[in-house]
Amino acid sequence: MEDIQPQRQLTGRWMVGVLAASALAFSGLGCGFQIGGGSDTGASDSGKEDTAAQEQEAEDAVRAYGDARGADTCEFVTDEYIDSLGGISRCARTFNDSTPTRYRIQSVNLSGSKASVRGKNLTSGGNVSLDVVLEDGEWKVDPR
Repeated sequence: MEDIQPQRQLTGRWMVGVLAASALAFSGLGCGFQIGGGSDTGASDSGKEDTAAQEQEAEDAVRAYGDARGADTCEFVTDEYIDSLGGISRCARTFNDSTPTRYRIQSVNLSGSKASVRGKNLTSGGNVSLDVVLEDGEWKVDPR
């Protein structure tokens, strides 16, 4: 997998990711249709594309979390994690001194609306495993 580089324009990058995921989702709509019998292989291909798109979105969530600085990090964590800290103001204080972290993603293991993203923290040199959860249509990191 590629090194994750901090980027400050999350909106533009996020939009590119959304467009890429949409393109993947719609690209398989007409695949596998055969006239005169045969099997429809489009469903399995589409499922693989959907899984790949979701894995990419989970990876992108980890990148956005790593790119964030200070209290902005709270935007990329789960509501449940924010609640466990005692609310958004405590979340902001928790991440107040945080700086961007670069990750090299090694694997993404998707299981429904949850994913485990494993890799290396290039800032500290340690191995990491981050849980990512699909929350209101967006992948968010649950750093607990």
